[in-house]
Amino acid sequence: MSIMIVSNSTFQKVANTLFTPRQLRVQHFLESYAERNRVPYRWNLITQELEKLREAQYLSYEQLYKEKRECPPINYSETRESYKSLVELLKALECIHYQIELKDFDDSFVLALIRVIKDAIIENLPEYQDAHWG
Repeated sequence: MSIMIVSNSTFQKVANTLFTPRQLRVQHFLESYAERNRVPYRWNLITQELEKLREAQYLSYEQLYKEKRECPPINYSETRESYKSLVELLKALECIHYQIELKDFDDSFVLALIRVIKDAIIENLPEYQDAHWG
């Protein structure tokens, strides 16, 4: 296993894409997750969860390579750039998750989000739309 540090711009694009979800399934997931965890929905929830992932990837890197790496602060509102598709967002989240190799890390948020995005992608496929129900 090798670990890389995912760029701040990737985290910023993920945050901006999640802040304005263009898919109701993703929005409903974020809203319900925020409610269950008593975190204000939107920006606070998104940046809080992404910061956990960022810190975990830096810790994973340090543990694997025995090399101290600072997790520099990130300004999520520095850019408005976002992913154009759910597929791009999915790939970015899977990349981020792949970089985390901590034994006791709670990755339930990112895994659930990945599952919701995959479901949304599948439901939007013309083949899925056209398939017979039942």
